[in-house]
Amino acid sequence: MASNTPIATALALHKAGRLDEAEAAYREVLAADGRDAQALHLLGLVLLHKQDITAGIRCIRDSIECGGPVPQRLLDLGSACRAVGDLDAAESAFRDALDRAPSFAPAWSGLGGLLRQRGRLAAAIAALERSLQHAPNDPRARLQLASLRAESGDLEGAESGYRSVIAQAPRTGAASIGLGDLLARMGRAADAEAVYRKGLSADPESPDLLAALGECLSASGRLAEAETVLRRALALQPGHVRGWFNLGKTLIEADRLDEEFLDAWLVFPGPTPPLVRAAAIRHVKRSPGYCSLLQDRDGAGGTGQMDLESAPAREFLTHRILYRLLRQGIVDDLDLELLLTDVRRSILLSVDDPSSMLDFLCGLAELCFHNEYVWAESADESEAADRLAARVDECLSGAGAATAAEVALLAAYRPLHRLVNRGDLLKQRHEIEGYARILRQQIAEPDEESAMVDAIPRIGTITDPVSREVRAQYEENPYPRWRDPPRVETRSVEVALTGLFGYLRQADVDWPETPRVLVAGCGTGHQSVMSALRFRDCSIMAVDLSLASLAYASRKTREAGIEGIEYAQADILGLGEIDERFDLIESTGVLHHMADPLAGWRVLRGLLKPGAFMKIGLYSERGRRSIVAAREFVAAEGFESTPDGIREARQSLGRLPRDHPARQVVDRPDFYSMSTCRDMIFHVQEQRLGIEQINAWLHELSLEFVGFELSSSRIARAYLERFPDDPELRSLDCWDEFERDNPGTFAGMYLFWVRDCAERS
Repeated sequence: MASNTPIATALALHKAGRLDEAEAAYREVLAADGRDAQALHLLGLVLLHKQDITAGIRCIRDSIECGGPVPQRLLDLGSACRAVGDLDAAESAFRDALDRAPSFAPAWSGLGGLLRQRGRLAAAIAALERSLQHAPNDPRARLQLASLRAESGDLEGAESGYRSVIAQAPRTGAASIGLGDLLARMGRAADAEAVYRKGLSADPESPDLLAALGECLSASGRLAEAETVLRRALALQPGHVRGWFNLGKTLIEADRLDEEFLDAWLVFPGPTPPLVRAAAIRHVKRSPGYCSLLQDRDGAGGTGQMDLESAPAREFLTHRILYRLLRQGIVDDLDLELLLTDVRRSILLSVDDPSSMLDFLCGLAELCFHNEYVWAESADESEAADRLAARVDECLSGAGAATAAEVALLAAYRPLHRLVNRGDLLKQRHEIEGYARILRQQIAEPDEESAMVDAIPRIGTITDPVSREVRAQYEENPYPRWRDPPRVETRSVEVALTGLFGYLRQADVDWPETPRVLVAGCGTGHQSVMSALRFRDCSIMAVDLSLASLAYASRKTREAGIEGIEYAQADILGLGEIDERFDLIESTGVLHHMADPLAGWRVLRGLLKPGAFMKIGLYSERGRRSIVAAREFVAAEGFESTPDGIREARQSLGRLPRDHPARQVVDRPDFYSMSTCRDMIFHVQEQRLGIEQINAWLHELSLEFVGFELSSSRIARAYLERFPDDPELRSLDCWDEFERDNPGTFAGMYLFWVRDCAERS
C-alpha cells in the first residue's frame, strides 16, 4: 500500500493519536467506498478509543460483513462487546476468531479474561495456557494466568507464574503486588516485604507498591515505618484507596489518628467500619468540651442541666468529628450517649433560642431518627417535646412561623412525618444542607415508603400465630435501619464460594452462571442488596413478613441503583406454594424466630435445586449467654416491649455492675437503636440451638455441611491448631468441641453454608 493513499494518511493520524482527524480521514475513505472493510474496522477502533462504544461496535460488525470474519476484527469486536457487558456476544466473537485461527494467542487471552469474568475459572486457565503455548513471552497473559491460579487456590503455580513475569519484566508492578500479596496470604511476611521492595527498586514511584509495602509493614507491627511509606504513596496519589485505608488503620493502631484524617475518613462513601467509628468516639471523648461538659453535668447534682453557652460547651457542640458521628446514625458508646441525652434535654428545657446550634441539632436529629428515639426521656422532656410538636404543627397551619432550629430540635425527639402539616415543610426552600437532609429523611422518605406498600406483591396468606406476632413486631420496628450499601466485591457464585471454601474447587459442582437466588426473610433489604452486589449476574426473589420492612428495602434498593431484586410479602411456611427452584437460598437470622425452625427449613429445602447451595444463620445457645441474661433480666423486672419499656430497660441495664452477665449487651452495637435492641432483648419469639442439633437436622434434610462463614480468620487458625486433621474445617463434632471451650466463637450466630446432597446420599 502506497504511503500517500488516503487510508495510509488516516492510519498515520490514528497512530499519532490525532483521533478527530483520523476519524475524518476514515470517513472520507468511506465516502468514496462505503464497503471498505479496512476503513470500517479502523474507524471502529477510533470510535472505541473516543468512548463512542456503540458506534465503534457497529463499524467493526460492518467491517466483518464487508470483508469477512478476519480474526483480528473478531478479536476487536469481542473486546468491545466485553467492555459494554455483552458477554455472550464477546465470547462468540473470541471463539469465532479461534475457529479461524487456532493459534491466534490474543484471542485465547481475550477468551481467558472473559471466562474469568464469567466465573469459569478452570476454562479461563485452560484458555490462557493455550495463549502461552502460542505466545510464550506474553507477560500480560502470564500475569493473568498467575492471578487466576492464585484465585483458584493453586498457590504454588501462582507464585511460579508471578516470578516468571517479574524475571521477564521487572517493572511490572502488578506482578510484584500479586506475588507479595500471595506470600502475605501464605503467612510469609518477610518474603512479601522483600518482593515489594524489589519491585520498588525497579519502580520507586509506584503508589500501588508503596501501599502494599505499607500494609505489610503495618501488619508486622512496624507502624512508624508503615506510616512513612503509606504517606509517600498518598503524596504520589492522594486518593489511593488501599494506601488511604491502611494509613488510617495504622494511625488508629498507633493511637495517632489526627482530626483531619479522621474527618476525611468519616465522609468516605459507604459504610463506616466499626474500627473507625470507635476511633472517632475516642477522639470526641478526649476533647476539652466533652470533659468540661461531663464535669458540668456531674456538678449539677444529677439534674442533667448544663451551661451550653460556655466556651467548652460551644467547642463540643461545634466539634466536626462529633457532627460526622451524629450523621453516621449510630453512637454505640453509652457514656457519649448519656452526655448527648443530657445536652438534648438542656437545649429543650433551658435554651430559649437554639438557632445558633442549628448544625448540631440537625446532626442530632439524624442520629435520633436513625436510632428510632431510643434514648431516655424524662417526664418533663416528653411534655415539652409534645408541646413543641403541637406548636410546630400549628405554625405550619398558618398560625405563626417555626424556626428551622425548632423543627430540628423537634426532629431530635419525634419523627417529623407524624406532623399533620408535614407537607408544608417540604414546600419551603432550605439552604442549609443538614436541615434539608432531615426533612428528606424524616418526611419525604417515610412518605415514599408508605406509597410503596400497596404495590408490594403478596405470596399466600400469613396464618401461623407466631408468624403474625413476628410480623407485628417488624411492622412497628423495621429491622435493621441501614444507610449505605455494603462494600463487597462482585464475583461469580463459583469464585465467591470457592474463595470461602477452597476444597470446593475440586468438588463436582455445576456452577450457575446466572444464579436465581431466594432471600427468605430479607428484612429491610440489606442482605438482598448484599447478595445482588456479591453474586454476578444474579436475579433475586426477596421475601419478608413485614410490609414496612419491604417498603424500606424497596426504597433503599432503588436509591442504591440496584436492579434484579423482586420483593414480596410471604411467610416462609407458605413458600412451598411457589412453582420455582433456586440456585442459592439465603435465610440468616430468620428460622430461629419461628415456632418450629425445622418446619421452615424443610420448606426452604424443598425449593433448592439439586446440588445447589443454601446459607443459613441460627442463634447459638452458647454464643448468646449475655443476651439470654439480659432477656431474663428485663422479664424479671417487668419491662414491656414498648418504646418506653425498652428505654427504661436500657437505662437499667446500663446501671448494672460491669461484671453482671446482662450488662455485657451494652457493648453490642444492637443495644443502640430501638429496632435492634428490641430484636436482641425483647423479640416475641427466639430459639437457640447447638451444633449437635444442627447436625441432626442436616441429616434429616439431606443437606451436606459446606462450612462456616467465620467472622475472623483468627478463629480458623485457632481451630486448625486444635484440629489439624480437619483442614477443610468441616467436622461439626470438632466445631462443637471447639465452641464448648470458646463460647464466644458464634456470638452473633452460626452462619454457615450447606448443599443439597440428596442425589449423592
